[in-house]
Amino acid sequence: MTELIPSISIEALLARRDAVLAEATAIADALARIEAIVQAEDSGLPGSEGSSLPGVRCYLDAGHQRFEVDAVRKRIDRALWNHLLHRSGLWSFMDARARAEWNEASEKGQFPELTHDNVASAIEDLHRKRGGMVARGVADLFRRLSRNHVTNKAAGFTRKIIVPHLCSVYHAGWLTVDYRTCDELNDLDRVLHLLRGLPAPEHQCRNAYGLVSDAVSNGKGSMVAEFPYFQVRAFKAGTGHVIFHDPADVDRLNAVLSVESGGVSLTAGGPRGEREAR
Repeated sequence: MTELIPSISIEALLARRDAVLAEATAIADALARIEAIVQAEDSGLPGSEGSSLPGVRCYLDAGHQRFEVDAVRKRIDRALWNHLLHRSGLWSFMDARARAEWNEASEKGQFPELTHDNVASAIEDLHRKRGGMVARGVADLFRRLSRNHVTNKAAGFTRKIIVPHLCSVYHAGWLTVDYRTCDELNDLDRVLHLLRGLPAPEHQCRNAYGLVSDAVSNGKGSMVAEFPYFQVRAFKAGTGHVIFHDPADVDRLNAVLSVESGGVSLTAGGPRGEREAR
C-alpha cells in the first residue's frame, strides 16, 4: 500500500488518530466522574438532586449535548479520509460522479472507519476502477451536453462542444464557475493524457476550476482557459465552448465512448441527455 501512495504515511495518520481518540476517551471518562460526583446524594453541588441550579455538564458539553467519543471519531475520520484522498493524489483517480458520491456520503457520515485494512481496501479499489472511472467521466460529460447547440452531435464528440452550465449568471453579468462542470473538464483533461500514455495531471497543480475562474475573473474580453489539449472559452450567458487542439483527440474520445457504452451509440437517449435537450 505504501508504494501506491508514497507521499502519505498511513501509519503516521493512524497514530495521530489514535492519540486524539485516546484524549477524547480520557475527557469522556473525566466528565463521567464529574457527573457521578455532582449527582451524588447531598453533594450540594449545582445539578445534584434537589438543586435548582443547572448541572455542571451543560458548561462542559458544547451545544448542551453529551460529549460522545464516537462523534469525535466520525469527525476525525472524515477529516483524515479527505486529507488522504487529496494529499495522496487518489482524488485525481476519481471521476466527477465518484467525487460527488464521496462528498455526499462524507456529509452524511457514511464512510468506513479509518483503519489500516479499510485504507488498503479503498486504495486497491480505486486503482482497480480508475480506468473505468475515466471512461465514465468522459461519457457523463458527453451525456450532459445540450442537443440545443448544433455543434453538439448525438453520435459523439466533435472538434467543438458546448457545455451548457460552465457558469451561473447573476445580476450585472457576474459569473460563478460551476464545480460539477469543472470536475468533468478535469476528467476530460485526465483522459487525454492517459490516451497518450502520459501520467494523469495532479489536481493539486492544475485544476479546471482554478483555470476557468482565472479566465472569467475580470469579466472582460476573451475569457479563455488553456489546457494542454483543449481550450475552454467562457461566455457571459454561462455556456462554455470546449475546442480541441488536435482532431485526433476527437476520434480518441469517441473510441472511449464506444468502449464505455459497450459499442452502443451514445445518442441523447439517456435520461440526463433527454432532460438537457428540453
